[in-house]
Parts: sequence; C-alpha cells; structure tokens
Amino acid sequence: MTDRTRWLPRAACLGSDPGDFDIITNVTATVPTPTRMDRMWDQGTICESCPVVRECAADALDQRDIGIVRGGVPVVANGSMAWRQMERAALTAMSVTDSPAETRRVWRAAAQRAAAKIRAERAA
Repeated sequence: MTDRTRWLPRAACLGSDPGDFDIITNVTATVPTPTRMDRMWDQGTICESCPVVRECAADALDQRDIGIVRGGVPVVANGSMAWRQMERAALTAMSVTDSPAETRRVWRAAAQRAAAKIRAERAA
C-alpha cells in the first residue's frame, strides 16, 4: 500500500477541483462512445507531466478506485470484467512507466479498440 502523505503534496493535480477527474459526473455511460472516451482520457492529461504518476497509479490499484481518473487512467464505474481487467493492466503499466505520455497513448488506443468491440457486440 502506498503512503499518500509522502507523494500527494507533489501531485500535479493538487489544488485542482476533484470534480474535474470524476467520470461519473463528467462522462455518463457504461461503454463510452468515442467522444465520451476522448473526454475521459482528456481528463488525465495533467498526469502526463506529474512527478508522482507512478505512485498515484499504484495507489489507485491498492484502493480499487472506480469512477475517477487516477494515475492517468480513467477507471470506469460499472465496467465489464474485461474492461476492469484492461483498466487494471493500464494502471499497472502507469505505476512502473518512465514515459507516462507514451504509456497513456498506448492504453488510450487499447481502450478505444475495446470500447468499439463491446459496442459492436451489443449491436449484433
């Protein structure tokens, strides 16, 4: 478990409105449309330059946060099991990355492909 008191004071989002990272308030849908998907990932852009993004991602894994952007990854509330596994893999990658922007780019693309696949399955 991470000790928030050690890293939180250095977080890039410190002083930001927590509502800016709340997916439930800002983006509503179990499986996001492409526009909603972009909005979710855009909420975590500040994380790309954050000096404690790894600690935040590790803390999100420990806390099992949902419905919020943590460690640069939007963690969707009420997602399917496959979706939750992808989010956990993305948070794990963010917790060890030396290149947050590149890691977010890769996982954002993976999330967009997964959402498109889920939409197609539901439409069939």
